[in-house]
Amino acid sequence: VVTCDKVIDYVEANCGNKDYNYVIEIKSIGSDGKKAVDKLYSIITERNIQDKVIWSTFAPGVSSYMVKNYPEIPRTADAIEAIQFYFYYRMGWNLSDVQPTYVALQTPYGENALDNLINLGNTEMINYAHSYNIALQYWTINNEEDIVHLTKNGADCIMTDYPQLANEAIAS
Repeated sequence: VVTCDKVIDYVEANCGNKDYNYVIEIKSIGSDGKKAVDKLYSIITERNIQDKVIWSTFAPGVSSYMVKNYPEIPRTADAIEAIQFYFYYRMGWNLSDVQPTYVALQTPYGENALDNLINLGNTEMINYAHSYNIALQYWTINNEEDIVHLTKNGADCIMTDYPQLANEAIAS
């Protein structure tokens, strides 16, 4: 079993002179999700990497637990917050009215985004997020053309199964 500790150890031992940040998602919901949050908090504080981690969950209950118990750790929007963000963006409303406590939004793009029915990677949406100091992080982008497109539009993070492809696409 690959644990969070093992992944961090591997990255730190093999990153050379690069400084990596971590996006760590809690997949569990309910009490299991809350236990996972507590365990992850313990791991990142023991390693003193709080400034290198953003955590996420799509589960609103787990997200609320994060905010209540560990507000100093930056997090991404949960599923309800992501939908709310999208509607505020589309309507041109002031997102400050809901006082978001998240610093990033993780979203699909391309074939992952409802079979291309919704364009979540346009410059306008990215700029809207940036105007509220919210980073846009895209998953799971494995297509070179999409990586280049999102990067040019101002995406803050590209999550991919092929980091070498992403590095080469961005460098070209």
